[in-house]
Amino acid sequence: MNRARNQALNSACNNVNNTLLPTRVAESLAPAEPISGGRGVTQFAPVLTMSHDEQATITRVIAHAGQLLQAYNAESRIIEQTTERLGMAFGVDSVDIALTAKAIILTTRCGDHCITTTRTMKMHGIDMGIVCEVQRICILAEKQFYDLAMVKRSLTLLRVRKYPPLLVAFFVALSCACFSHLFGGDHIVFLFTLGSSFVAMRIRQWLTGLHHN
Repeated sequence: MNRARNQALNSACNNVNNTLLPTRVAESLAPAEPISGGRGVTQFAPVLTMSHDEQATITRVIAHAGQLLQAYNAESRIIEQTTERLGMAFGVDSVDIALTAKAIILTTRCGDHCITTTRTMKMHGIDMGIVCEVQRICILAEKQFYDLAMVKRSLTLLRVRKYPPLLVAFFVALSCACFSHLFGGDHIVFLFTLGSSFVAMRIRQWLTGLHHN
């Protein structure tokens, strides 16, 4: 009697285990649904994509910076490095630039999307002040002190510092006179070089005002 009862209980337990085991395995293999606010929930950051308008705005700002650098006679290597650094600071994948005597051609790439722009060039003479200011703005953008709007505004507000023509002519003449003294000239040669260089510089300024080079 006891033996038959034990066999019946064992058979019933085996039937229950065989019935519940597939269900438990299926539940363990099924993906858990995330619960908002739970500690074990894994959150995936969304893939950020740049819109066409954002990339176009970034391209225009970078092209403006390159245009200023070339217009005020920065070296081509400085132009390439500064535009590339600005692009990296604003999140584009790469910046390609081609320089000619009268224009710059700039392309930005973000993913599989490319935007190309061309800017004509008008030379303004050498001005290291503008070149240094553009590079300073680039550094501030890299350090995230400036966003895109602030960089655009800063580039727009850049102005060439103008000096009085007489003061410019005097210091040019003085530098020429100093060179004459370094090459062995006496005081008479110094004064003669000072006067003649001053007159020559004033004539050059007058011709520049008439758009003659």
